Parts: sequence; structure tokens; C-alpha cells
Amino acid sequence: MTAQAPARPSALRLISIINMALGIWLLASPYLLGFTLVDAARINNGFFGPLILWFAIARLAVQDRGRWVGWFNVAFGIWVAASPFLLGFADQLKPMINNIIVGLIVALVALISTRR
Repeated sequence: MTAQAPARPSALRLISIINMALGIWLLASPYLLGFTLVDAARINNGFFGPLILWFAIARLAVQDRGRWVGWFNVAFGIWVAASPFLLGFADQLKPMINNIIVGLIVALVALISTRR
């Protein structure tokens, strides 16, 4: 008998893990980056971080049957990226940069998942 090499994680699994990590990061970022006093950013990230995490898990769970689930994280990512300007904390450098980068990555990764 020959030993088989461990299977490489599928692209969908990797994509979902990336968005799960970004959801956790978004939730924790006000505390780790020190912008807990920026209420709009803290509340926004506290709401959308778990949503991104949950929908990344859901996308992985439904596999090919649920490509539509990825579209939720596309929308959430766009919102997170735009939130500094829409919620009025664009003048706060840390939360602004954090949310733009995280939001764009979430949206891009989720968009890729809708094609898999």
C-alpha cells in the first residue's frame, strides 16, 4: 500500500477561511488597533465582523449549492470599505485604513467564491 499525500484544501475552503479570519479581525480590530472610542467604527465592526464570519462559514457549508451566499459578503465588504465615509469616521486614520483594506479584501474574496 502506498501512503497518500494529504489532500490540499480546496479553493473554496481557503476562500472561506480567509473571510472567516477577516470577520474575526474586523470584530477585534477596534480593540487591537486602539480605536474603541470611535463609536461608529467600533459598532460597525462589531456588527459586520460576525456577519462576515457567519456568511463565510455558511458559504463553506453549502458548497456549490449556495454560490448566492457569497454575494452577502460581497455586499458586506463593500459596506465595510465605504463605512468610514458613510458613517463619518474617515478623519480617523486607523479605522479608515483598516476598514477600507478589510472591506475590499472581503468583497474580492467573496466575489471569487461566487464563481467557484
